[in-house]
Amino acid sequence: MRGRDKIGLASRLARFIRDIRQTPQPASLIAERIRETADLLPSLGWLPGLGAGNLVLAVGFEYEKRKVLRRLFPEHRLRFVPHWLPVPWQSRIVERHGECAHWVWSRRDSHLMAASNWAESAIVRFEDGFVRSNGLGVERTRPMSYVKDATGLHFDSTRASDLEILLTTTDFSNRSAALIEAKKLIAFMRENALSKYGRGPAGQYSLPPGCVLVLGQVEDDASIRANPGGFQNNVQLMNRALQENDPSRVYYRPHPDVSAGLRKDSLNSDFPMDKGRIVPASVSISNVLKSKPLVYTISSLGGFEALAAGCRVNTFGGPFYAGWGLTKDYLVFDRRRRNLSVEEIFLIAYLDYAFYFDPLTGAPLSLKTILGVLANPPAESRI
Repeated sequence: MRGRDKIGLASRLARFIRDIRQTPQPASLIAERIRETADLLPSLGWLPGLGAGNLVLAVGFEYEKRKVLRRLFPEHRLRFVPHWLPVPWQSRIVERHGECAHWVWSRRDSHLMAASNWAESAIVRFEDGFVRSNGLGVERTRPMSYVKDATGLHFDSTRASDLEILLTTTDFSNRSAALIEAKKLIAFMRENALSKYGRGPAGQYSLPPGCVLVLGQVEDDASIRANPGGFQNNVQLMNRALQENDPSRVYYRPHPDVSAGLRKDSLNSDFPMDKGRIVPASVSISNVLKSKPLVYTISSLGGFEALAAGCRVNTFGGPFYAGWGLTKDYLVFDRRRRNLSVEEIFLIAYLDYAFYFDPLTGAPLSLKTILGVLANPPAESRI
């Protein structure tokens, strides 16, 4: 590491320690987070083509996400392109900045591909991580995890991504300790009913043996639109489940955003289905999966959580966990030519690919710490 980089990391560590100390929380937790910050800071600094102080043009980041980026990467000169500007103006901003790093939230740069220096530049795409927050993202709860990808996006199976490349090329023979840790974290998540949006509701709900669970999704989600060859809505998914199974044994779980009244679902009250077979929003997915249903999903992360719970899973989109020998898939994944275990996919996706941080200071944290706080949040905790 060069001297300038060491100075930058040292100053960044000092700032994080100051921020952590100034926020009320138990002394033991302060000490643990300071140690963890020191260990994780160098790895968080990885971004292709970037050094301290370099200019970054960021596209598609809403106001709350901008604040998060500034906390995570204070050493970079971030310039945000307002998404509400007319497209010609946005293109002009891009071209005026010349050669610089480009960061994009998800796929929100399609309108800029015609800009003269956009398609050729090094683009890093950001998305929510697989353990995002203690609450729904659409409710603007603070994120604790992001993924960043310099190749594609993990949910777009039409092209490679950093995650897919890691899953394809990683040699697991020398990662036995990491796989043991992955297995422990999976068990901890199941025992504490933890998923992408933190700890699920405590409501009790049992599905009958041999049933089928259809996982609804937000239908305008990028993970569905990115895979045009797959199913595009929940009605298609439900109809396939009803065709292939005894309709009286098919249950439906709406997406949490839909249950909260924040998004719409094409599978609405007009769909001819017994309302008694709609899993209520007061029940966590971890609770439902204890019955080991056969799961139908387009590309929901709940499909991977179902695999981790020992369920059989049928996919009809392009999720990152499909095509590795664990799922029955509607689409064909030609690039995915090896069989992987749940622990191997978890290790790469949750531990290597995603990164975790304190939502207020930006200090890097481990997944183990995040899960521990989500499972038993102290009154003084800020997460």
